[in-house]
Amino acid sequence: DVAVISGSITGTFEPTGLRTSLKHSVQTVTDTPSLVTPIPLIDRNSITIRVWGAETVYFGDSNLVTSADGYPKTTLEELAMDIKDTAGVDVWVVCEPGKTSQIRILEIA
Repeated sequence: DVAVISGSITGTFEPTGLRTSLKHSVQTVTDTPSLVTPIPLIDRNSITIRVWGAETVYFGDSNLVTSADGYPKTTLEELAMDIKDTAGVDVWVVCEPGKTSQIRILEIA
């Protein structure tokens, strides 16, 4: 809610969220960095990634992400982002050396 006192707000409202479709997928995460959704849902508005495996998954913005510098999420934690299917806006994941986990992905367009 927004309270406007003695004035007005102008602009264009751009709704986000489910408009056309959604896509779910499962991805195995290893100790080699991998791109989440290498082929994103067309016209994607948002993505939610939930750690489904037993090992911590580390998130980053490039294939250089490591368990030492990535953003950690543990079992059943998730990362939800309003992120388009724009080239160059990528999410990468990796596990600690010798570990493997699984993520569940939901994309909304």
